[in-house]
Amino acid sequence: WPPNPPKISNDEKNPFHLWGELVNKKLGKEGIKNFSWDENIDVAVAAADGKIIDDKFITHDICWKDAKSMFEGMSQAGPWHAMRLRRGDRFVDELGMELEALYPAGNSLCHKFTARMIVVQRNHISSSVKEH
Repeated sequence: WPPNPPKISNDEKNPFHLWGELVNKKLGKEGIKNFSWDENIDVAVAAADGKIIDDKFITHDICWKDAKSMFEGMSQAGPWHAMRLRRGDRFVDELGMELEALYPAGNSLCHKFTARMIVVQRNHISSSVKEH
């Protein structure tokens, strides 16, 4: 998770890229679903009586103690946790072992990630929201 995150480096050693490859290999066609949460974001914002006031990509470095701590963080308290809830601990932990095996044990793991930041402003305050 996420199935098709925006702007992830497809660098062969990027853990997000490798995780996606492992999931797709394990799930076959089901893992390759083309999912794009942000495809119609402008329509959804307009329908909620809002406007997008900023939309940009922010690249940052992420460093982990090692591949094991990265996997634990991502799968227990991060975006990969959704797959743990959906597919179960055994499924995710088996993929995690495969992912960890791709990196030298005990070495720090640093990589880049680009996140999309969208700032939305509501045009009108809903009547259910009280002004203070």
